[in-house]
Amino acid sequence: MAVYSIAVSNGANTGAAAAVNEGNAAPGNALTYTITRDSSVDAENVTVSFDGSSATAGTDYQLTGDIVPATGVVAFAIGETTRTFTVTTTPDTTFETDETVVAAITAPANSTVAAGGGTATGTITNDDARPTLSVANVAISEGANGTSNLTFTATLTNASYQAIQFNYATADGTATAGSDYVAAAGTATIAANTTSQTFTVAINGDTIPELNETFNVNLTGITNATNTTATAVGTILNDDGSDQSVSGATNQRVTGSANGDSILLTGGSANSTVAGGSGNDTIGLSGVGTGNIIYGNVGDDVINGTSSGSAFRAFGGQGRDTLTGGGGADTLFGNNDDDNLNGGVGSDVVYGNQGNDVITGTAGVDTVFGGQGDDTINYSGSATDGVRAFGNVGNDSIVGGGGADTLYGGDGIDALFGNAGLDLIYGNQGNDVITAASSGGTAALGRDTVFGGQGNDLVNYALNTDGSLIYGNLGDDTFTGGAGADIFYGGQGNDVVTGGAGADSIFGNLGNDTIIGTGGANNTLLDGGAGNDVITGTGARDTIIGGAGQDTLNAAGGIDVFQIGIGDSGNTAATADLITGVAAGADLFRIAVSSGVTTFGTATLAPGQTGFSGQQSAANTLMGASGNNVVFVADQGSATDGFLFIDSNGDRVGDQAVRLTGITGGALSSTNFV
Repeated sequence: MAVYSIAVSNGANTGAAAAVNEGNAAPGNALTYTITRDSSVDAENVTVSFDGSSATAGTDYQLTGDIVPATGVVAFAIGETTRTFTVTTTPDTTFETDETVVAAITAPANSTVAAGGGTATGTITNDDARPTLSVANVAISEGANGTSNLTFTATLTNASYQAIQFNYATADGTATAGSDYVAAAGTATIAANTTSQTFTVAINGDTIPELNETFNVNLTGITNATNTTATAVGTILNDDGSDQSVSGATNQRVTGSANGDSILLTGGSANSTVAGGSGNDTIGLSGVGTGNIIYGNVGDDVINGTSSGSAFRAFGGQGRDTLTGGGGADTLFGNNDDDNLNGGVGSDVVYGNQGNDVITGTAGVDTVFGGQGDDTINYSGSATDGVRAFGNVGNDSIVGGGGADTLYGGDGIDALFGNAGLDLIYGNQGNDVITAASSGGTAALGRDTVFGGQGNDLVNYALNTDGSLIYGNLGDDTFTGGAGADIFYGGQGNDVVTGGAGADSIFGNLGNDTIIGTGGANNTLLDGGAGNDVITGTGARDTIIGGAGQDTLNAAGGIDVFQIGIGDSGNTAATADLITGVAAGADLFRIAVSSGVTTFGTATLAPGQTGFSGQQSAANTLMGASGNNVVFVADQGSATDGFLFIDSNGDRVGDQAVRLTGITGGALSSTNFV
């Protein structure tokens, strides 16, 4: 008859309950359930049920290990006292409630479940924000007759487990319902687990030369999102001729009216100045020379230089402006409101200034300053020449392109995506999220260099295949490596580092760090540095260094080299490092001693010697008699557990102790020490 119990662990905490984040990218995070019994005489089956769980197997998590998923049966063979199974989260970016995996055990006949030990609850914690709904500005040429549909797209920042409903209604701007467009109103729904929904407004065509006209679409009554209102502008583009066409052959000074102007500056090499006035202006440049200056002034202006091959300067002024550069090295200033700026072809300088700006580029080595506000800087399209982007103040999103980009997050909680190319990324202040590729992106090539800066940063390079150099700096940072040979420096703080498939070099530096070597690549270096670290090998050929502090080092198969320096471990049972799972036939120890040569011996407990003090005494006796500077003493009656005692200074007395548990493959010998 045996007594059974179950516990769950997230790698840091073990007990009746533990939690992990669901994660946003593969391979997900793991909860380990351990079933224990106090007798191993019989072969018995334990049944595990998940009836009280809110998470769904196969959708929210995958179930693996010593369990038959279809039946919940966990089989104990004779001699076995523990069995484990693993719940691995299915990562996503969907906002949802926290979910639980409640494992309840039923003991076999003639056995019992320990009081209070029959249930273990693992929680999969949602780590995705409730989405924000936005609707994008759109434009359409009005046409000569009949109607055409202008399609608006309402988009969520990320999916949600809930349906998002909103009301939409048009409102006149410079365009008038009934003559310029057909008023529209209704209710639309973005289904759960999707991110967008479209609706249309009919535009009336005509052949009247006029200015571009705009109307607003207002979203109200938004449910299950972080915002309750949103607005977009629909622009009806006049296709019946320009309001003004100005020659650039001579120096011109053109000022628009208060009603909204359409001005086209064409041809010539003179330096002209165009000011749009106080309306919602459209100003274009075509075939002009270098040195023109454009002012949008008051109003929601459109300044378009795509047909200009020469450099110009554009100032949006007040209003929600759209500025587009041409083929030259243009300088664009967004000024105070929420502007949309695109440098175009050429090495441009773009200033978003105040407001929540959207800044994009086409090609060239651009320099971008987001300024104040929550800006979106996105060079993920065709820009391959490299960009220097500064988020400055605000919670910014910065996406690099295909070149060697330099990205600075600045103040705030920023999201930075390197994408392809040899990028240099600085998170600076705030709890930043730094990722190799943009959301939904494919593998990102290029060996990036990343500095997390201040704050508790999340650095995810799972999609990077070339390996990167990452510095956590200040804060409790979380790193995830990719397929290349990554180098991580945790810096200060209690960091969590998960290696990738490559031969990584991971340095925890200061703090109580958790280092997990995944992927199984040979020649991985895992170095905890100062602090009480927990390090788990890759399963291949690793070098594992605990460093100063009371560390826990877990072998994971393969040929591991455990490196122990002078002063790395304590000399009491309470302060000694712990190494688990050593394979006597494969793993190696590299131990620093004053003589430079490790001489290994094995001592046994003499009659009357018990516990750690007895083992220490037995080791010191052998050291004094034989001069061995590394001595293993097994626990009383154990062939797999014991203490390794080290004489670092050559005085024939142990000054460091290391706890070894779960030794496999026989006894340790001198061949295990190099």
